[in-house]
Amino acid sequence: MNKRVKGILAGCGVLAVLGGGLTFLLLTGGDGEESSVPQEENTAVELWAYDSDAVSRVEVNQPHGDTYAVNRRVDQTDTTDINGAATVQNVNNYFLEGYESLPMSTVSIRLLATRASDVHAAQTVLENAAASDLATYGLDDPIRVRLTLDNADDIAFCIGNATPVSGYTYVCMEGGSTVYTVATSNIE
Repeated sequence: MNKRVKGILAGCGVLAVLGGGLTFLLLTGGDGEESSVPQEENTAVELWAYDSDAVSRVEVNQPHGDTYAVNRRVDQTDTTDINGAATVQNVNNYFLEGYESLPMSTVSIRLLATRASDVHAAQTVLENAAASDLATYGLDDPIRVRLTLDNADDIAFCIGNATPVSGYTYVCMEGGSTVYTVATSNIE
């Protein structure tokens, strides 16, 4: 048989298979209704949200290390407005408790209060975790953080181990038993 004839027959065979597949799809799924295949749902859970200017104190308790707190102090800074006129602006600065008179990088410390003002869990790992389950995630002896807010309830949470997925860490709310993963950048 000629190569050209073989090519034409092979092409006709491929078209017949594709046409049959298209016919099958049109007959079984072309009625406009949604598929019964489950859709992945959004599993993000808001853990907390606050105005970063409302944080008056941050306390960090490390299980086998230092415990420290930073307190807000509102300082006035000379600046200029959009028109070039001199003005005074209030700036929230945070100072390590007991070391307020020492020079320190208030910008770095301010990140404790401002970095995680709106945190959503990337995933809920385990609900109603037993104490033995918390140990699996490093939450049996965690780093404990408490944010004291103006005119709102404190936010207290526990930081566990890093997850196997890079960039995420296990977290649970203080007194809670649900384990979440959150972006590590929110709690560094």
